[in-house]
Amino acid sequence: MTGLIVERRGAVCLLTIDREDARNALDAATSHAMDEAISAAEADPAVGAMIVTGAGNRAFCAGMDLKEAERIGAGHGLIPGRGFGGITERRRSKPLIAAINGTAVAGGFEIMMACDMVFAAEHALMGVSEVKRGLFAFAGGIQRLAAQVPRATALAMIMTGELLPGAAALRTGRRHRSGSRRRPAEPRAGSYAGHAGEQLAGDQQRA
Repeated sequence: MTGLIVERRGAVCLLTIDREDARNALDAATSHAMDEAISAAEADPAVGAMIVTGAGNRAFCAGMDLKEAERIGAGHGLIPGRGFGGITERRRSKPLIAAINGTAVAGGFEIMMACDMVFAAEHALMGVSEVKRGLFAFAGGIQRLAAQVPRATALAMIMTGELLPGAAALRTGRRHRSGSRRRPAEPRAGSYAGHAGEQLAGDQQRA
């Protein structure tokens, strides 16, 4: 059994990382399950868009499962050619939207940065926290961060591990829509994904 829930909502495939006790950190099994689910959604002409989110409102994803990494070594959640969670290096043909209802740090932040759109609750925190553990963000987060936010902000986050609150993320342009605990990110992301998904799925089925 993996820590991933896969649901179909019309033309949208919803992926929920369901490891709330581990702050939705990805173990190897869940990372591989995400890769397989995205591959299936990409191949399904009835799916036009995807959403990735985390269970609960504390964390979107805390990155790699460090307890598992301590037991078996790091890197088992990296999918050759497709990256962490099957997302960070993947070339996709369909939009992937991140719905952030809590912290998105380390590999979770890198997954978020690889998405096409980001919807985040107001209490969300985002950042590359690896430096605080003497680690390196190796799934593309540093490169994407440097390309998508102002240079000074990117350098501060990379060198200090400082987390960016949701409101600040909106000002930098990294986040597309804000919300609150009372208005979680996933339903709003679902509304956008639904419109895009139906249009794209219809285009594929007519092709």
